[in-house]
Amino acid sequence: MTRIWETVGLMCLSLLAGASTAWAMTPVSPEQILCGGEYIFEGRVIAVANKDCRLGPVPATCKQDRMNDVELRIVVTRLMGARKTAQGLRVGQTVTAQSFTYTSPFNTGKYIDQGVLAFRAPHDALLPNEWLHAAYVGQEFIFSGSANRVLVWPPDKAQWAKDAMAQPGKLFGGDCSLPL
Repeated sequence: MTRIWETVGLMCLSLLAGASTAWAMTPVSPEQILCGGEYIFEGRVIAVANKDCRLGPVPATCKQDRMNDVELRIVVTRLMGARKTAQGLRVGQTVTAQSFTYTSPFNTGKYIDQGVLAFRAPHDALLPNEWLHAAYVGQEFIFSGSANRVLVWPPDKAQWAKDAMAQPGKLFGGDCSLPL
């Protein structure tokens, strides 16, 4: 009888451990990623530079995989939302912000749902400046983040971003920038 209770106890413990593991492994939704920063704004990229750490003086210490860090110069064309504590970003302002890209030999789209531009290239590829320039410069995007670190969303996601700001609790249980 003791053996049965030990088995039941171990099964319950396994279920609890599994439940807590499942909770910890719950994926972050695109809305949560969008709403994680101080601002949500529209802007036009006027310059891009590859800032991948593998291009630096000590590439052996760089641990990049599937991403290239990029620096974007962005002209803010429309403020869509801001947190109550946000200060300083305004329409017409030019900001220099860090972001990153995603590379995969299996990629078929221009974006992934985590606010990142995607390229079809080997996982550890250093993206050529020509590719970055063609993908970013002169293009309009929705950005989320701060004036110095942003995620990049396609311009056709404007209504989705407005919905996320208007009903953050309903969509994913969190808070978001307040619509402007």
